Amino acid sequence: MFIFKKNINPEKLFKYYKKLFPKLKSEMILKLVNKHIDLYGNEESKRNFEIFQNNKSKKEN
Repeated sequence: MFIFKKNINPEKLFKYYKKLFPKLKSEMILKLVNKHIDLYGNEESKRNFEIFQNNKSKKEN
C-alpha cells in the first residue's frame, strides 16, 4: 500500500490536536504534529512545520 504525501498545515493540525487532547502540554502536541507530518506530509509540510515551530517557541519566550 502506498501513502500519498500531501501538504499539511501544521497550525491547523496543532489546533486539532489541542482540541482533541486539551490537557497535553504544547511541547507534547508539537511532537505529535511532527510525527504526523513525518508520516503523511511532503517536503513543503516539513518546512512549514519548522517555521511554525520556530514561531511558536518565539511566542512562548
